[in-house]
Amino acid sequence: MKLRGLVLAVLFALVASGSSFADAISCVELGPFCFDKGTPGVGIVSPDGSGTQIGLGFSSDGKSFRGSGMGPDYSWQFSGNTDPLINWAFSAAAPGAYNVIFFMPVVGGPYDTLTHLASLSVSDIGPPNSTIVNGISVLGQVPAGNTIDGVTLLHVPVVAPPLGFGNAIMGPAIVNHAFGSPPSMAVWLGFALASPDKDGSASFNGQLELGGTPPPVPEPGSMLLLGTGLVGLCRAWRKRRQ
Repeated sequence: MKLRGLVLAVLFALVASGSSFADAISCVELGPFCFDKGTPGVGIVSPDGSGTQIGLGFSSDGKSFRGSGMGPDYSWQFSGNTDPLINWAFSAAAPGAYNVIFFMPVVGGPYDTLTHLASLSVSDIGPPNSTIVNGISVLGQVPAGNTIDGVTLLHVPVVAPPLGFGNAIMGPAIVNHAFGSPPSMAVWLGFALASPDKDGSASFNGQLELGGTPPPVPEPGSMLLLGTGLVGLCRAWRKRRQ
């Protein structure tokens, strides 16, 4: 009896502390960044190695958001909603490696499809050197921090010759997976801009969306069959009591 009481006490303590432990998790860690688990955010590592994290609040409707900003030789745009959808854009002019994350929480739902579409435009404004973007990795992640069938849309370099442009369409990439009810999702963008004469730039645009089919609604015939069965069970139970 004493042992059973001790086990029950331990179980009760674990259950009681479970919610407080979950509430104590204040952020979602992605690479060098720690995002507020309840609001959208942007994280950028620029070629000089400095990291910047920006938090965005929701609009008055409590589910949509929009933001934009600029840094040294780069700019970003980020919008979407918890339905959930992410629209993102990032432009860079300084040569070097970039690492960008667009993060947002998601309202739980029966999601089973992740769709990601993106594009890249590279420009060069003069001779003698070409501008090249390589090492491109664009991932859609659900939940954020755990790559589930990560979608890599492009691995080949995109080149803009002197006085020219280079363009690439990344996707559409569609992945099917039983996501369940993810707490968040993210776009992870990594690339390197090579411009020896520093006269080139790269501009990314993309969209990430979760989709799925809601649970089927019982047909009227099925509901009638279920109701008839319940009535029969009730009658059998009453007869047994009598």
